[in-house]
This record gives sequence, C-alpha cells and structure tokens, in this order.
Amino acid sequence: MKLFYDHLTELDSVRPHLERYLPDVQHIDLVVDEIDSAITHEVMRVILDKLPHHKHEEFILAFKNDPRDEHHLVYLRQFEPEIETHIVRAGRSIRQRFIDAVHE
Repeated sequence: MKLFYDHLTELDSVRPHLERYLPDVQHIDLVVDEIDSAITHEVMRVILDKLPHHKHEEFILAFKNDPRDEHHLVYLRQFEPEIETHIVRAGRSIRQRFIDAVHE
C-alpha cells in the first residue's frame, strides 16, 4: 500500500544492495517487506513523538481514513516544520540497519 511519506523513505534504493547478497527474488521481496514494515513503525513513532499528544487520535483517524493523502504532511508541518527531514532520517536509519545485517 502506498503511504503519504513513501517518497521520503527511498525504499527502492535498498533493492540493489540486497541483490548482491541474497540468493533470489523471493528472499529480496521478503526482506524489502520487512524493511517496509520497520520503516512504517519507525515513521509512526517519529510522527507521534513530534505531534502533541492531544492530536494523536485526530491524526491516526485521518491516516487510517486515507493513508495516501499527502495533505498529512501539511498537517504535520503545523506542529513540526521539519517533519520531512525526520521521516527521511528514520527511513535511512532503518534501511541501513537492514543492509548492515545482510552484509554480516
């Protein structure tokens, strides 16, 4: 499923790294799915950390209603003007952890 922040997490950039170390497409797809899930959890943690507590439910309901709506970023910028930077960092950190684990 496409999410409003997917363009910030650069999930596709991890596939070439995985292709060097994993034996087949099924393994690569499995790891990409795991990375995607980990990124989703970390991005939500970052968002909820930056969002005032009394706005959590409002955001979660709006996100659940339409997870692709890029207006979520407009909403989040009201509370954290650098939210995109935080999302990019979260995605980069998760991607790197998985790449490092595959290299081991």
